[in-house]
Amino acid sequence: ARAACLVLVFGRSENELNATLDDALTTGGITNLRNRTKQHWKRWMSSRLKAGFAADLRPEVARLYNRSLLVVRTHCDNGGAILAAVDWSVHADQKESYSYCWMRDAGLCAESLSRNKCPEIAERLFRFGLRIVEKAKKPFFYQKYCSDGTVGSGWMGRIDQLTGRPTLPIQQDETAILLWAVGRHHDLHPQFDSTRVNIVRHLVFPAADWICQWRLPCGLPRPSTDLWEERFGVHLHTVVCVWAALSEASKLADQFED
Repeated sequence: ARAACLVLVFGRSENELNATLDDALTTGGITNLRNRTKQHWKRWMSSRLKAGFAADLRPEVARLYNRSLLVVRTHCDNGGAILAAVDWSVHADQKESYSYCWMRDAGLCAESLSRNKCPEIAERLFRFGLRIVEKAKKPFFYQKYCSDGTVGSGWMGRIDQLTGRPTLPIQQDETAILLWAVGRHHDLHPQFDSTRVNIVRHLVFPAADWICQWRLPCGLPRPSTDLWEERFGVHLHTVVCVWAALSEASKLADQFED
């Protein structure tokens, strides 16, 4: 049996596609292109290993670490969104996919990437979140987003199941976890340039103010859908995330004198 290589080329026009193919063929062909790609990711991975704590890991653990970082990186759009998954396995049954950015998942990934010497990827996510809230003029996040920042499909109700009153179709931990991730990122990679100032002043502070307002008289967060999108109410997970977000926002307010 003989192997065949399938190459997908993307471009904004036919001329761009042809130029890309010509460049690949005149610089060593597909094999060279594959080798260049392999070397690029080896160098990318090596720089993280040398800079971080993973340099002292046993070989078998280091391989798992490498694979984990690369899997996360393949889900990071260069525009900032971090997608939950790029698989198509659920489409046949649900007519949907997981190729959306849930800010909860993305925030957790960003915090991990910040700790593992990939601050530029986390920073892109925060700028992505800032663009969303500025465009929507709303200091919170909906269930999920497409990689271009538009709101993704959702199924959460707009009626409070406990009171029958109108409510937001949200999970409050989505907003809270992104704020927590920004705070953790700033602890690890402190900067006070215009980009960081904009993220803190125009994303973190307005969202933290909204969290403080979106509460019950007893002080707990208002009811919202739980982590697994199954139940509506006040959940421990959401309460803890809100506490963590406000704690980080308070520290940032001290540092940015707000």
